[in-house]
Amino acid sequence: MNPVKHTKSAVLIDRTLPEINSAEKMSRLDILNFSWLLEHAGVNIIEVNACLLKKIGKPPEGLEFIVQVDNVEDLDICIASGIKRCVLKPVMLSMHKVSERILERGLFVILEVHAENLEDLSWVDEILGKAWLPAISGIRLSGLGEVDSQEWIEKAWRIKTITGKRLDICPDYSMSMGNAILQEAAVDGMDFVTASFNGYGRKRSFASTEILLAALKVLYKDLRKSNLEILPELKVLFEKHSQQNVCENSPVIGKNIFMVESGIHAAGINSDSRTYEPYEPGIVGQKRELVIGKHSGRLSIAAKMIELDMEVNHADMQELLQKVRELSVKLNRSLKEEEFIDICKYDVLH
Repeated sequence: MNPVKHTKSAVLIDRTLPEINSAEKMSRLDILNFSWLLEHAGVNIIEVNACLLKKIGKPPEGLEFIVQVDNVEDLDICIASGIKRCVLKPVMLSMHKVSERILERGLFVILEVHAENLEDLSWVDEILGKAWLPAISGIRLSGLGEVDSQEWIEKAWRIKTITGKRLDICPDYSMSMGNAILQEAAVDGMDFVTASFNGYGRKRSFASTEILLAALKVLYKDLRKSNLEILPELKVLFEKHSQQNVCENSPVIGKNIFMVESGIHAAGINSDSRTYEPYEPGIVGQKRELVIGKHSGRLSIAAKMIELDMEVNHADMQELLQKVRELSVKLNRSLKEEEFIDICKYDVLH
């Protein structure tokens, strides 16, 4: 196997905060805590809106922000705060003297354009003659939900070449391709990629920040400084403020993804964890958990008993396994640790 080369990937923007419906109710400390955790996890720039920026006030050193600008007032708030980066829709550039103010203030402006498929990317020829083109520094392609091949990369490179602007890719997850597109964009020469924690969005789901960070760390040995061990802490804050529970089987941050029940599964992991796991649980702040249920076998039962410092009696193993399966089927779930101990202690061993 060829060694994985270290990769210098695209700048990562996280847009979770403005997507949270109750974000306006978050305190300054809440906003900054969430932002610092994203930064420690490997995010380069935190996206906020004007309301959140007013709460933040002067940004602390070490955190980089970009502001969603929906109107002239938002632009004024951005300028007054000293923030030099903003994201805006094309309609903003048609407003009176907006492009002139952007140039005067030396702002780094990313123009967000929605495109669902490859045909939608042909709009680039229409903007080349626009008077406001010199005012923008980059173009964000959002959507891309109907793109099902790598042809979009060729189209994106054409946009970069023709316009001379930096490119930001912000795919949604409408057709389950968002995470793949985001990963391709991050390592195939795009300047920025934009995602959201757990793929969260008000109106549509986005590609997931944590999935990209894990892929970059494990597959591409990305050079960015990232500490994915804090992801469980970030998940707690996300669930608190978004009032959304992360799915138990969500990649990277789901609480059950390192849960082992099958006897074959347990044996494989005991022999070589790479048989079933792409990376060690500790990389993303999780722990492997051996659970007992209807799919368990002798090996997993014995392993669980050893884990609980119990004496393994192989003569009783078949009877114990049968009782475990019967109770698991009756309860329609895996057994809690105390339930398993009770079976071992009272039903078989004594």
